[in-house]
Amino acid sequence: MTKNQTNYYWLDTILFIDSVAIVATSLIIDGARGTSFVLLGLDRPTWVIIHIITAVILLGIHLILHWAWIKVAFKSTDKLKPKQLRRNRAIDIGLFVVSVLLGLSGLFIWPLSGNLEEGNPLRELAFFGLTYGDWKFMHSWGGLIMLGLIIIHLGLHWKWVVSTTRRIFAKEAVLRLR
Repeated sequence: MTKNQTNYYWLDTILFIDSVAIVATSLIIDGARGTSFVLLGLDRPTWVIIHIITAVILLGIHLILHWAWIKVAFKSTDKLKPKQLRRNRAIDIGLFVVSVLLGLSGLFIWPLSGNLEEGNPLRELAFFGLTYGDWKFMHSWGGLIMLGLIIIHLGLHWKWVVSTTRRIFAKEAVLRLR
């Protein structure tokens, strides 16, 4: 296994942990009610910022890390791409589209999130024809769709994950024995 492959493995591991952090912070944010909410010494607005930062880090690093693959996978050719590549590309397009949806809907709910009690007129203010509730609904369902696509993505690459994990930890065990 090359050093580059090992680095990709560890970066992908960090990205997976980052994905778990995004899910965890979204559950914390959605479960937080009222301005006095504090968990682990952090208030709701701080959890929202952590949620945004982890999401931006995930998307940015993942795009940079896999840019070479993206260019090859989406390169226009007359030849039919292999079935596995077409399937991976379809999932990746779905992940990208949902990421854009989550980013846009997040931008519309962020300034008002947690600040709108029932009956607040801002709750019914429409942005591009959609109210806060509509954007929040889209963001919540988009997150669930994203989670499903990530599970499918991991499933498609599970063989690589398992074999790479075995090789890395077997190599480290051999190095420890020396």
